[in-house]
Amino acid sequence: MVEKKKFLDRIKDALQGTNFWVALCLFVLTLFGSVSGEAVQGVVLAASATIAAFFALRVSFKYEGFDLIKRLKDGNFINYLSVILLSIFPELPGSIFESINDLLRGIFSQNWQLVVAAAFQIVTVLYYLINPKPKTITSLPGKKPETQTNL
Repeated sequence: MVEKKKFLDRIKDALQGTNFWVALCLFVLTLFGSVSGEAVQGVVLAASATIAAFFALRVSFKYEGFDLIKRLKDGNFINYLSVILLSIFPELPGSIFESINDLLRGIFSQNWQLVVAAAFQIVTVLYYLINPKPKTITSLPGKKPETQTNL
């Protein structure tokens, strides 16, 4: 019963924290921007990047000033940084930030297997951003499928 209370207290503290509500607002903003037209999407992405930049600075200087190593270990800072980068480069897949987070955790904990695995994931994602896989177009039975590259 004691562990359950601790868990519920942590949930209550998280719901009362500013970072939770800002992350939720940024999530709703990006959902709105993804289903709207191109003009609205640009405005929404700019607004979410501005909000994320403000709160990244707030998180950075709120406690002990800006220390890059401590900030890269902070999940809230990484969250805001990923929103900023995705707003600037919307073609980046979101999975690259999970790999970057794994890479940073591996470096800070000196888990070199995690570092190598995350580095391979990042290189793979970047490779396929630069050199997209050709799409295979299926055809009717008996005909050879064609390949087409993304332009």
